[in-house]
Amino acid sequence: MKTTPTTTYTIYMKQSPQHTTKKGAAPQCRISHIEKEDTFSRSTNHSTNRKNVSYVDRREYDSQLRRRAEARKRKAKQKRIKTAVAGFATISSVFAAATGFLCGGRPMAITPSQTPTLMPPEPSAYVDTYEPTETQDIYVIPESTEVKAQKILKENPEVKMAYDKLFTSVNRFSDQLDDDGIALITERVEQLGNNRVDVLDVLKILHIESRGRIYDPDEEGEILTNKTTGATGSFQLLPSAVQYVNDYFHYTGTDKELDIKDPYDNLDACILYLRIISALKNDQLQNGIIPLSGENLKEAMAWGYHDGPWADHISTAGQIYINDFRSLSVIDNFPDVVDYLLNR
Repeated sequence: MKTTPTTTYTIYMKQSPQHTTKKGAAPQCRISHIEKEDTFSRSTNHSTNRKNVSYVDRREYDSQLRRRAEARKRKAKQKRIKTAVAGFATISSVFAAATGFLCGGRPMAITPSQTPTLMPPEPSAYVDTYEPTETQDIYVIPESTEVKAQKILKENPEVKMAYDKLFTSVNRFSDQLDDDGIALITERVEQLGNNRVDVLDVLKILHIESRGRIYDPDEEGEILTNKTTGATGSFQLLPSAVQYVNDYFHYTGTDKELDIKDPYDNLDACILYLRIISALKNDQLQNGIIPLSGENLKEAMAWGYHDGPWADHISTAGQIYINDFRSLSVIDNFPDVVDYLLNR
């Protein structure tokens, strides 16, 4: 602003607090101070004109600032909403994929570049049937022992017959003993078998000898006894065989002496007797002596159990005994069935 041709003054304006009018709040300006410009800093190109912002221009400028600020806020809010929606859609997709997997369906493939959508599918998108795809075998739940065993039993009648016989006999043994027969036999074999006797072989002997009975079905409360031979108990042991076991392991005359009529001692005597026969027949095979029953050690044990460890021929009943033992032994080739039987 020029007041004279030789003197220049600068007027400084200051915005005062807003005051309220009928049209709303409006800024108000006033002169802050006036300074005289130094003459040495002036030049021919130096403009001394200062723009005095009018009231209308200032209001328009403030309106622009407010609109820009509101636009930034809207953009920020929209960005937060988009981020939240994308996160929720991703979580929903993962949950849907997991649910589909657990229910046996085909899991949803999720990639970082996938754009999730919250729009529900059209009714025509739903199908009533499930069609397998090439990728469904990626998620395979391993079959349990029970499922495998049931499948084998269904496909192999001879295995099922052997399984049913052993299962029925050990169940009867458990009922009459009022104890868990398989758990008891497993425990005693581990303690007395010396790794020469298998639990499954004891179960076979139990079935062949008594079908799992402890007591005589014709005489209530009486231990099962063969009136002709004197074989006694679930494992139909002769008194001479039990006496031999007591003498062999030095039980005779001690508190460990086995009582043939005690169901628990009868079981222990069977295991120890099989242990002796197994050691004997194994030594024969190691020395090149083939038992009359053949090279199968387990069948040799069964023959020795019936005809005696030192028998020099196979009796007719002994051959039937070997055949019965062999028919039950088909289960040996199916570990899942054996495991199912012993842990059912």
